[in-house]
Amino acid sequence: MTALFNTVLSMSLTAGYAAFGVLLIRLLLKKAPKVFSYALWAVVWFRLVCPVSFESMFSLIPSGIPKASQAISKPSFINSTVINPALSTELVYQQTFSPQFSPIMHTPPTWREVLAVVWLAGVFLLLCYSAVSYLRLRHRLATAVRVRDNLYETDRIQTAFVMGFIRPKIYLPAGVSPNELDYILKHEKVHLKRVDHLIKPIAFLAVCVHWFNPLVWVCWYLMCRDMEMSCDESVIKRLGGDIKKDYSGSLLTFSERQSGLFTPLAFGETGVKARIKNILSYKKPAFWVLILCVAAVAAVTVGFMANPRTAFDLEKAEASAKQFTTQETDLVKIGEQAAMHYYSAFMGENIPEEHRITELSVTNVRLVAGDAAEFCVSINIDFTTPTAQTYFTRSNGKSEPAKDGKGVRCYDRYMEFRVKSLGNSDYLITEVGTGGAAYGLAPVADNNEGIEQQSGTDNNQNPLTTAYLFDTKNPQYDANGSPIPLAQYNLSKEDSDGLYALMGNKEDWEALPEGEYPSLNLPRDISLQGTVMAGPVYEIFGDVNGKTLITFTKSLLLSKMPSEYYAPKEVYSKIKEYLQKLTPVQPQSKSEIIEQLEQEIADVEVSLSARSKELTNTQRKLQEVQTEQNKASSQNETIITELQKEQSRLVKEIKDLQSKIENKKKDLARAKQDKSLEDIAANQSK
Repeated sequence: MTALFNTVLSMSLTAGYAAFGVLLIRLLLKKAPKVFSYALWAVVWFRLVCPVSFESMFSLIPSGIPKASQAISKPSFINSTVINPALSTELVYQQTFSPQFSPIMHTPPTWREVLAVVWLAGVFLLLCYSAVSYLRLRHRLATAVRVRDNLYETDRIQTAFVMGFIRPKIYLPAGVSPNELDYILKHEKVHLKRVDHLIKPIAFLAVCVHWFNPLVWVCWYLMCRDMEMSCDESVIKRLGGDIKKDYSGSLLTFSERQSGLFTPLAFGETGVKARIKNILSYKKPAFWVLILCVAAVAAVTVGFMANPRTAFDLEKAEASAKQFTTQETDLVKIGEQAAMHYYSAFMGENIPEEHRITELSVTNVRLVAGDAAEFCVSINIDFTTPTAQTYFTRSNGKSEPAKDGKGVRCYDRYMEFRVKSLGNSDYLITEVGTGGAAYGLAPVADNNEGIEQQSGTDNNQNPLTTAYLFDTKNPQYDANGSPIPLAQYNLSKEDSDGLYALMGNKEDWEALPEGEYPSLNLPRDISLQGTVMAGPVYEIFGDVNGKTLITFTKSLLLSKMPSEYYAPKEVYSKIKEYLQKLTPVQPQSKSEIIEQLEQEIADVEVSLSARSKELTNTQRKLQEVQTEQNKASSQNETIITELQKEQSRLVKEIKDLQSKIENKKKDLARAKQDKSLEDIAANQSK
């Protein structure tokens, strides 16, 4: 309700600016036909009832006003984007089963919440009062006699008016003369032709919603007066100026002060004195006057209906995208929400194409390092951008033309987010990048499959597990543009120690100044890598300025940029000779790779089916216990706690299995299309 009240406040403020503009233009159109003044009020009521609008450079609304659409509180930004169901499953189940057991927190209402309650109470009272007044009038008209068509007569009213929404009727007081009857019918039929019998109640509903704004009541009164004056002018224009005196006399005869806030379209409604003055001074306007009035009304309508166009500010967008609030306590889920909040800030037609994302889905989220105070997560995302060169295609991964031919589809992009807790459920994204965001944080090995925390005080002595040899003279590349190695070697502990001995002491190497990276323009000859993510990486380049150039990454997890060194020239040749004595890993053929992937997918699907059945049984048991919760025994609470833990475990396993299947299927699809796989064996034989 507070979010709704915030939206209404924003709409009322914007409508206030539009109202001031209309009041000013009405003064300039004082001598013009009142139909133009009446038409101007449409933009005010539009602003009062519609929270969204289009943007235009011709907007007359100040740019500093918050848009009503921005005031609408979204329950979760995740709902507005495409999320991998595997990642959101646990969130859904927790929302379904956990709230009944959460401790009840009693917090005093804020001043805005109090105002929201007062506002809602005012709306309710106004609607009730108007409804009662309307029903009382309907009761008075129950004895009205039908004269003809939709014309009725009764002696229980003092003036003529239109009443009804779907089938409106004209009600007349008893004893109306033929001349007066003609004026009344023509006046009321103008109302019916312009559907004023619908416009007036709809406008009154907007008044009820914005009852706290005094300017809205002023607009309501003036709109009703302009409505009646424009009808009077229409009748005078049709019957001629000779009837002005008689018509004015009829208004005086049927004039009365209407009771109630919302009254029907009455012939002798309040403001009769001003209406008579307007009738007596009315003259048919010249054609050029009409043209100017139409142009003025159109310009004002567009100007106050449009929102100001805001120039995209990348720095502000980044700052806004990096701050978010969540009630989650699980670090993986907080990290997922951080990523989704960040990327959702760049989704929308108002974002320039070079910074826009049109579609987004998360395929994997892992906790990399840190704790509740500050932590780092790695994510894999698929997204679509409208152009090939955008702000987000800098991340590593694969890409292909989008299905509709517009833009680029990027998939399996690896990114790291570093998140810091600010307290009170507020968080700040301090770093976004393709690696190194966890620098200085303690790795969380237990939460990440494949990440191993190695022993030892110096990471350059962590075991090397894999080595690759490349052909730099005649390099071969796969379909994704990555170089295909001539050979791959799995290294034992003895091999790792032997390679470290050949490299010598890193402290004896010649360190290059920070920011100087000659390796950027060179193809690598040898790559030595430790365990996935947590191990060191050495990229070795042969004869460079008579030396061996080595880039050293302490770990993909803990280093922002690689360090570069010059080692003795013979280091490269010794390492190459050592590797060539080892037995290389025999590459699989394309058919073997496809067969293996298909078998792995089948195995994972079997596991997924089994876990799904377990989850269904666990949820059934949990629901059975919850139905008996009114007994509130400590034993039931213990059972519920255990079942919830079991449910969370199963959901996590299902999520991991679903993610694994998706990744395997992508690998399978790419393997079937990648002709370069057939060339690996040929390169190996060379």
